[in-house]
Parts: sequence; structure tokens; C-alpha cells
Amino acid sequence: MEGGAYWQTGNNATVAGYGVAMVYLAEILGEPWLRRLAQRQLDWVLGVNPFDASMMLGVGRNQPPTYTSKEILPPIPDIVGAVLQGPIGDDRDRPIIVPGYYPTCEYWQPHHSWTVWLMAELSADHPAGP
Repeated sequence: MEGGAYWQTGNNATVAGYGVAMVYLAEILGEPWLRRLAQRQLDWVLGVNPFDASMMLGVGRNQPPTYTSKEILPPIPDIVGAVLQGPIGDDRDRPIIVPGYYPTCEYWQPHHSWTVWLMAELSADHPAGP
């Protein structure tokens, strides 16, 4: 963690949210390549990323240790299917995952919701096709 405090949250909600938009744009514009790009967004969350780490607990491999809050007792368990916040940028804006650090390894509803929505859209039969 080269010299810095990291304040931002992970990028999984943004990645998955753009994926949802791409699915709809593929349909509206009749551009199937956008749907394929949306699949790549989901692939990033599920481990096709520079870290070879799935950000969905219990799916894929190499999930980093989750954030454990010291204020919540009993501790929140790891929930299979929960989506971690994901990579953040270091002080030079390079993507990093900090194991056990809340901006990357805590699960929040926005990251989970956008990812599940993207999965649902990619599973649906849209006119733009696969």
C-alpha cells in the first residue's frame, strides 16, 4: 500500500452497472458486440481480471479475505454469492486489491445488486442476441 490512505470504494458496482447499460444499448442500437462487452464486464467481477480473483464469494477462485468489522458482534459471516466492492486505485491510480480492507473486500448492496442485475440481463433473451 505504497504511501497512502485509500478512500474510494471498489469498482464492481460501476463495472456491472456499465454492463447493464451495454445490454440495453445492444438491444436499442441492434449492436450485438455491446452485449459481448457486457459479458466481459461480468467476467471481470468473476475473476477475469489482472488479479485472477473472483469478487463473488464462493464463485470462482482467489477471493481475497473479506473485511471484518470490529464494531459488529457477532461478526458478519461470509455469504456465498455476495459481491465484494472490488479493486481500487493506489496513489498512482493502478488497480489494487487490499485483502481484508473495507473499500475492496467488504460487501455492499450496490455492488451485489448491479452484478446480479447484469447476470439476469445476460441470461435473458434479448433481441440483440448473444
